[in-house]
Parts: sequence; C-alpha cells; structure tokens
Amino acid sequence: MNTSNLKRNFVLISATMVATLLLTSCTAVNGFFGGTLPTGVPTPIAETAPSPELQSYYSQPLLLADCHGTFKCGNVAVPLDYSNPTGAEITIAVIFAEATGGSPKGTIFFNPGGPGSSGVQWVKDGYDQLGTANLRAKYNVVGFDPRGVMGSSPVKCLSAKETDKMLYGPLTAPLGSKADLASSVAQAKKFAAACKKNSTKILPHVDTVSAARDIDILRAVFGDTKLNYLGYSYGTFLGITYATLFANKVGHVVLDGVVDPTLSSEQQSVGQLKGFDFELKAFLTDCLKHAKQVSCPFSGNLKTALQTVKDMLKYFETHSVRTSNAARPLTLWGAETGMMMALYSKDYWQYLRSAFNQTLNSSDGSIFLALADFYNDRDASGTYSSNTLEANAAINCLDGRPSSVMADMVAQNKRLLKVSPTLGRYWQFGAIQCSVWPYRVVTPPASYAASGSSKILVIGTTGDPATPYSQAVHVANKVLANAQLVTWNGDGHTAYGHSNQCVSTAVDSYFIDSIVPTRDPQC
Repeated sequence: MNTSNLKRNFVLISATMVATLLLTSCTAVNGFFGGTLPTGVPTPIAETAPSPELQSYYSQPLLLADCHGTFKCGNVAVPLDYSNPTGAEITIAVIFAEATGGSPKGTIFFNPGGPGSSGVQWVKDGYDQLGTANLRAKYNVVGFDPRGVMGSSPVKCLSAKETDKMLYGPLTAPLGSKADLASSVAQAKKFAAACKKNSTKILPHVDTVSAARDIDILRAVFGDTKLNYLGYSYGTFLGITYATLFANKVGHVVLDGVVDPTLSSEQQSVGQLKGFDFELKAFLTDCLKHAKQVSCPFSGNLKTALQTVKDMLKYFETHSVRTSNAARPLTLWGAETGMMMALYSKDYWQYLRSAFNQTLNSSDGSIFLALADFYNDRDASGTYSSNTLEANAAINCLDGRPSSVMADMVAQNKRLLKVSPTLGRYWQFGAIQCSVWPYRVVTPPASYAASGSSKILVIGTTGDPATPYSQAVHVANKVLANAQLVTWNGDGHTAYGHSNQCVSTAVDSYFIDSIVPTRDPQC
C-alpha cells in the first residue's frame, strides 16, 4: 500500500504483474457494455440482496461481448455511493475467460494489487501466467478494474507533462529543508486539486470498503453462491475486507503477499522499507558472490557495496546523469523508483546489475530510467497507459493516512533512518500527500477477523520486499479467525504462479479439491 508523498514516491505500489510480465509493455483495456449472452458465460443466481435497494444490482443480467480474441468483456452496474444505493451508479469493467477444461467448478476473481492496478489488463496480458494450467482448466477466470481504476470510472488528475515533472523532476531545494517541504506540500495540493477537479463524481467513493461491496455484486452476477478469490498484495487487503463484510459468502479465498489491515500507515511504511532494505542487501550479496560469473559493479563486502549505493543516491540529490533521451536526464526519484522496481523480483536482478553498471561506470542512467518508466506505465512517447498512480493515491488517502503533525513526521523519519540508513532518507515525510486530501478517511471495519468464514489460505514469502512476511504470519495467526499460512522460503513479491511446485500444489488442492493444509508446508 502506498502511503507516501507521490513526488518522493517512497513506498512503491505493490504490483504483482511486475514479477510475471517482465519488461513487456502494458496497454489499457476498455470494457464493453451491452451485447448478447455468449455460450459458456455464467448466469446470475437468484439471491436476495443485503438490502432491498440493492436488489436490482444483484439480479442484473450479465451482458458480455467477445473481446481480445478469446476473452469476453463487459460492465457490471454498482451504486456510486452505498449509503445512497438508489442514487447514481457506476459500472465495473470485467474480463472473462472460460475454464479451459469445460464443466467449471465456478469462477475465480483475480486482483493483481496496487491499489490501482487493472485486473482487466492483467488478465488480458497475462492469462497464461495466472496460477497454473490446472487451475485455469477447472475454473472460469474474471479480472475486474476496481472502482476508480482504468475502465471503472477512472480517477484522473494531472496531465502527462505535469506527471512527468512530479515523478522525474529534480529537487528544487536541499532534501528535507523547509524549502523542500514547502515545495512538496505545494505539489501535493496541486495534485489533490487536480484529482478533485477532474474526478469530482468518483473521487470520494474509491475506498476499499466500497470496492469490496462491488465484489459481492460481481459474485452474484457471475452466478456463484460463494466467492472464489485470489488477491495479490493490496488485493489481499481487498479480500480481507470482503471476508469481513461477507463472511458467510466466503468460498475459496487465497491471499498472496499479505497486507495486514491492523497495522497503521506508519507501521506499513516502516515494514515496507525494512523489506526493500532486506532485498537490496540480498541483491548486493548475490552480486558480490557471483562477481566472476556476472558483471557486478560492486567490490569488497556488503558494507562497502551499501555505501556505494548510498553515495550514488546522495549524488543524485544535487546532480543528474544523461540518458539515451537528451531531454530526460536521470534524477533522484527516477533512480530510486527504477531501483525499487527491480527489487520486486529476482527476475529483475539482471537488469538492476546492468543499471548500476551503466550508471556507476559510464554516468548513463538509461536503464534506471527505463525501469522507472516501466513501473510508472510510461511509454517512450510520454503517454501513461494506466491511471495506477492517481488511483493509488486516491484509494490510499480514503483508506487511512499517517499523521502529518511535524513532531510525528520527525519521529517517523527517525524510525525509517534506523531501519535503513541506505534508503530511509528517501522515504521521509510520506504523510504530506494525504494530509491535503479533500475527503476524509472512510471508517474501517471494527475488526478484520472475518468470523464465520470458511478457511482462508494465506501465502507469505520470507523475502518479500513490499509486503513483509511478518504481515502474512500475523494475519494468518492473529487477525483472521479461520486461516492457514503457507510459507514460501524465497525472494520476491508474492509466490503463487512463479515460485515452486509446493506452493502451486497447496493452492491448487485448496481451490480444486477443497483440501486445506493441516500445517504450514514451509515451501
């Protein structure tokens, strides 16, 4: 979850597609509304809605049309404001893939994380990498764009040029100085004002509780009496929220790369920083260990390598380096974003080695800039193919926010610097962004125990930089009333679909045969 100042971009979005799509391009997907009911598409169930005002939403027909070759796309209507369900409505974009083996056991709803990532885009571009072939044979797959994201009344804020300036611009004053903080506050106000101006209707209603209520309508419209769901990263928070609100509707729910909803924004930030610091050290250790086999720009030991990274970032506070695009030099925030992006998965360590080699040895920041662009969904023409950053800020600022009292921010800064002397300097003052948000935090559930639900499977990766393993342990053992932990002893963000057979077997057996491990298999 991103609770940071977007200009500083300290805490990165937890996007699972990073680990599965490698350096392929991502393109937006627009849903289709209307059409006929094709063969193979589920039919809505006859179900009494939670309240009479919602009955028309729960019993609406599922209208889809062929799209993107083998998929079917459409939109499902939901209330804009659940406190006024007879008022305005919006639509949730969905993409559907029929089970490849025929006679599906049901539908699994996938969420890739964020908040702000497009489930429609994710399924379209990466269907063959979702879970396992066995799972896709047994279940229909649905990807959806949560409210405020891409095809579902997207949050819109700044122009592409203004976004470039915010994400890639150089520091205008010494980092952490009064002038720097004043600049950050001004930028946050400009961003918030633009979001409110360009997204007046949707902006107050993109909270996770509302998104979870949308999922229950999707479940009914797609014909399942119970929800089958696989959420990655922020998608786990969305899944836990659903289970809390609709415990009796939980079927098979898997949470991979877990966000602990009981932690404060400050705790989340510290936890993520600790995770990225851990993975940076793992990367550097691996680089030094295999220096004879790979081109490693570091020498000496881990301590000296960390100092080299620290010196490089400090250099970027007052300098930039050239890239292959003369109009776009690499600045501090581009370098930091590119580095963090590559720490999401070991698959990217090869690119990170190349980026450090190029920058440290040739004063060329092209690879770091390309990594940052990939993370930010920015193409070579300067177009942003998604609204992930805008939706991420809008959702997070409604779900919760850290204290922006100066004394509290200073205390948080000290915690961050203690956790990571290398990276903590660039995660400070993250409370600024949401401090000027035009809408209040939405009241969260009193408890996230989801008491009365069926067993929920929780997957944690010991070397997860974005959602630390400790969160999965706490959610499985202390937060949820009925859950089972599955541990993957490895590196990277999330596990199912790209880790090992042990994890795949545990998840597939759970979904397909309703088998829950009697203990953590320690994959």
